[in-house]
Amino acid sequence: MLNGIPILIAESDEEVAVALAFAVEESKGVIVGPVSTVASAMSLLDTQAVGAAILNDNLLDRDVRLLAEVLIERAVPFVLQTARAMRALPRNPDSYDTPPSENLKSDIVIAKLLKNIADAR
Repeated sequence: MLNGIPILIAESDEEVAVALAFAVEESKGVIVGPVSTVASAMSLLDTQAVGAAILNDNLLDRDVRLLAEVLIERAVPFVLQTARAMRALPRNPDSYDTPPSENLKSDIVIAKLLKNIADAR
């Protein structure tokens, strides 16, 4: 269970964002967002506490590399959802987990996020 941890959801697909928000809520997390752009996510990071994040690899304004870098710098665990291969991030590539594209289901994403949160502690 997420036990009140604020979870940033950055997802460009509205249906997926709603499913993830529902899964976070069911897991007793606090929803931050969802947002569909890197700019919106960065703004939320400056104004709200975020304990973990779920990111889509390609938001409406750009890919999430910059956002992922900021999360890594702030030691915020996250799950990166991607249906394509991405180059490794320069720092701490183990801070995220990429579910296989056929498994982009909210329950699997939440399970991987919980694992990443536990590993970060």
